[in-house]
Amino acid sequence: VALSYERVVKYGEYWRVVTASLAHYDVMHLLFNMMSLYNLGELELVFGTFAYLYYTCDLLVLTIAAAIAIYHVLITRFHQERYVSQPSVGYSCVLFAWMTVLCIRVPRYCAFNIEYLCFDTYHLPVLGTAFNF
Repeated sequence: VALSYERVVKYGEYWRVVTASLAHYDVMHLLFNMMSLYNLGELELVFGTFAYLYYTCDLLVLTIAAAIAIYHVLITRFHQERYVSQPSVGYSCVLFAWMTVLCIRVPRYCAFNIEYLCFDTYHLPVLGTAFNF
C-alpha cells in the first residue's frame, strides 16, 4: 500500500500512487490529516465541488510524482540508497499543496476560525493563474 521508489519504478506497481495517499501509519496520523482537510474546506466553496475534486485528484498524482522525482534525484545523484525502499503514506502532500493554494487565493487565513490563529497571506498573481483566480 505504501509508496516506495523501488515498488513504483522498479516493479511498476503504479496503483501505489493512489493507495499511498489514502493509507496512514496510525490513527493520530489520520486524525491530523482529517483536521487539516476540514480546515481547508473553504476551498471547496471557492472552487466548487467538482473543480475541488478535480484539483484534488490532480494534486494527488502531482505530489506523488514530485516525491518519486525527489527520491530519484536522491538515489541517483546523491547515492542515498536508503531511499530505494523507504515507505511513505498519508495525505499530507496533497494537504500542503492545498495550503499553498489557499495562501495564494485568500488574503487572510484563520485556523479553526479563531482570531488569534489568523495570519495574512501573500498573493502571488503568477501562480494564481493556474487555478483560474
